[in-house]
Amino acid sequence: MDNSSQNRQKFFSLYWGVNCISNDDFVWHGQETLQTALSTSKGDLTGWYATLKSLKDITNEDLEYIRPLVGYDNSEGGIMLVKRWLTPLYKDYDDLNYFALTDSKPTLRVLDIIDYLRSKGYAIPWTGLSIEKQIEYGWVKLIE
Repeated sequence: MDNSSQNRQKFFSLYWGVNCISNDDFVWHGQETLQTALSTSKGDLTGWYATLKSLKDITNEDLEYIRPLVGYDNSEGGIMLVKRWLTPLYKDYDDLNYFALTDSKPTLRVLDIIDYLRSKGYAIPWTGLSIEKQIEYGWVKLIE
């Protein structure tokens, strides 16, 4: 996938409402449309980026939300299994079928989890574009 303005706009639209898209002068807030951000930037999103969290830093609260969706019990072992299940996402494995096949989870459930993680501001691979490539393109800055 190329580093075009149109692809950047599509990528940013995934994080609409998270309040993580900005440049040096403006933060795109969830109540504002993409058109507002585009008009503010005169249609050019060069220099805009999403400030996102790494899945390596996932919170216990988010793990607890995901745990029953993945089907693991409410134990320390169950939480560890959720972390293991999420590993391919932060290692940039972008084939969603991997999740459905390895753990027999319906693909729609996987998409619900990915949407939830995006809504919480986590960096997720997108249409074959790894997190590293998103950073290289300047679309993402990870929170340290």
